[in-house]
Amino acid sequence: MAMQTITLMTSNTPIAHDLVEKVNKLAEHLNFELITRVGFSQSDFIKATTLGKLHIVDISMDCQDNIFDKIYPIPSSRSLLVSRTYTPLNFRPVSGPIWDFKSGTLLRGFPEFGDTIENDEIVSWLEQKLPQFLVQSKFQIPFLTQFIGMKKAQNEAYLHTHSEGQIFLSYRSSGVRDIAALARNIYNVHGKSCRYFPPGILSYEAMSRMRRWNLLSLLDRYIGPAEEIWSCLSKDYFDSWWTYGEFVTATHRRFSGFMGKPGPILRKYKDGKVSDWDEKLLPNINEMQHKRISRYFAFCDSYQMGPEAFVTHEQIQQLQLKMAADYYADEVWSRDFWLNPIIECKHCRTYGAGYDAISLESFLWHRGKDDFEPISADTETVERGDGFIELNFDSLPNLAIKGVRCHCGNTVKISPGPMQYLYVFAPPRYKGDMPVAHQLARKWGLTEDYFVGQNLIALPSYLVDIPSFKGKAKGE
Repeated sequence: MAMQTITLMTSNTPIAHDLVEKVNKLAEHLNFELITRVGFSQSDFIKATTLGKLHIVDISMDCQDNIFDKIYPIPSSRSLLVSRTYTPLNFRPVSGPIWDFKSGTLLRGFPEFGDTIENDEIVSWLEQKLPQFLVQSKFQIPFLTQFIGMKKAQNEAYLHTHSEGQIFLSYRSSGVRDIAALARNIYNVHGKSCRYFPPGILSYEAMSRMRRWNLLSLLDRYIGPAEEIWSCLSKDYFDSWWTYGEFVTATHRRFSGFMGKPGPILRKYKDGKVSDWDEKLLPNINEMQHKRISRYFAFCDSYQMGPEAFVTHEQIQQLQLKMAADYYADEVWSRDFWLNPIIECKHCRTYGAGYDAISLESFLWHRGKDDFEPISADTETVERGDGFIELNFDSLPNLAIKGVRCHCGNTVKISPGPMQYLYVFAPPRYKGDMPVAHQLARKWGLTEDYFVGQNLIALPSYLVDIPSFKGKAKGE
């Protein structure tokens, strides 16, 4: 049988050459032929994608900032994207990390926000991933049947996610050591794999509503394929927007399913014992709330969001069609939804409430649904109730200097963090007067300082520091 061939596309820099050398050794070990495209072009990428060739693309931004001017987010079972640097919010590789149960380590082909990895880790990930990748037929998929490849890639991602996370463990970060031991015990005794995320591994910045739902939609992609969701109940489990969000997402999937398949079973783990949730006691998510969650996921999911729609839909909005009025009036079309961070004053948040005492509407909207007024240009902060404070994106540099003052007297400190990136799609050979990304940036009132190449917008992030407050929080 003839050897399978893989094309590796990467930049023409020393660190990229190091990756080529390491993957060449891997090719000898796994018995495949490696073709390299060092300093590849947009034409190389499009040709490999449309002809259905097996290929690996190094999309690291430590080589050249304009790497995303040459590639497009086309999911395919015949493509693997790897990176030493974290990727734009909406350009996330389909193939996720691989849990090595023997060594107890997580092998990554790309890092999460704010992190970096080395070529050695990429190669270790490829060593685990490529045997399955190489068994594909050599049939070259014509351009018109690319959707078949996309569907196959999505289905393979579903099966892979399920196999590595049959049980999804939802827990408060303070209990991470107990959760790690629980996951090992379940695997050793019952042979079932557990998925859980160590604290801060996905993100740790002050997040806008878009970013909050962006991460929750990522968790949804792990919750949906799981067989079971275990809520590891602690006294403070429902005090966190995130654990309550996982609980609501699991409930949403339990009754709406995931990718046409039945949703996972919901269970609760407490004091060393696990039992099923009584479905009559789960949050009563009505039809409109299910639709609201689905809209957030559609707009904020890393694999679906299309910020370029702010530009491409502009002419449709100008027609002011009655049938589309409510759709375009939704907050997901607002600049504030995408850019304004939401932080929490830990001393005004309600603590100790059971899940049945939490307003689902307040959770979905970060306030009451009908209790909302957009933040004005000359206002730095607006308190949205229950300790949530919205920050004006344009005021962030000033707020980082003086802190965010809550009405209770607490000052929440924020500080500049790593840069985030938003990918704005433009079709190949786009002939507009200005790149779509630049049009969107200007629509949002951003200067040229935010431009990165033709297709990226750079967005500064801010980290929340320990608040300077000496009083007691509610519930203490």
